[in-house]
Amino acid sequence: MTILELTLIEHWWLGPAVTIAVFVSDYYLTIRSARLYHAGGKDHMEVEGSYELNPTYEADVDSLRLFSPKLFLMMAVTTAFLVLVWLLSVSWESPLPVEFYLFALGSFVCLQGPIHVRHIHNLVLFRHAVAGQGVTGRVRFDRWLSLEISAAGMWMASTFFLIWFLLTGSWFLLGGAMSSAVVAMKQRRLGKQARER
Repeated sequence: MTILELTLIEHWWLGPAVTIAVFVSDYYLTIRSARLYHAGGKDHMEVEGSYELNPTYEADVDSLRLFSPKLFLMMAVTTAFLVLVWLLSVSWESPLPVEFYLFALGSFVCLQGPIHVRHIHNLVLFRHAVAGQGVTGRVRFDRWLSLEISAAGMWMASTFFLIWFLLTGSWFLLGGAMSSAVVAMKQRRLGKQARER
């Protein structure tokens, strides 16, 4: 186990705090990107339907809502889940192995890695598009293709996390591989449904 993993195990509050931080960061980077998209980014790169790919948050992002009750609820449920898993795997009589907590935590935290990379990419692209720098012409993505591209990125992340799990034995990374694969399959399914409409 790494020093980071040991620290996450020793301090019950640290894992949920990191998870909340990346959830909040994801949401506000999405809102910032969506604002740039509507401010002129869509003049060069238009996406069919909602800018947001996760159906749970489409209405909040479409309205550029700064406070999302759904996000708040998701953070509360995730925090409760992580604390419960920590209690069951780290403290008391520990009916679950400690790796189960690292796997659960990694499934939330690592998933945000490829999502944040996509946010930074979009922020840079839309900032330059709005400023009229380096972007000419226009392209329009059907909803299914946006989902397919995102799913491909998630599959790449899943593979990356899986390879690093095999090299390091880190259950935190295995959790990231699993959650990235699950999101990839979900986006692929949503993409197929959108394509059939």
